[in-house]
Amino acid sequence: MKAKNDYVIVEPEIQGSGKIMMKENNVGRVLSCLIEPDLEGKVVIFSTERSIQEYDGMKFVPYDKIMAVLE
Repeated sequence: MKAKNDYVIVEPEIQGSGKIMMKENNVGRVLSCLIEPDLEGKVVIFSTERSIQEYDGMKFVPYDKIMAVLE
């Protein structure tokens, strides 16, 4: 799947400690980004202040809603 226009396709990150697993609603790994291909494979934090579209577990985040890249 490839991103189009100004969207970034993000796979939600699942973080855990022991047996407790949590899915953060606004953290994920970038699968595709047409505007900035260097983001692909990196973990980002994005704003959820407006509705984020989803399909098959992937989130489609507008590029301008990406707030940070985790190192």
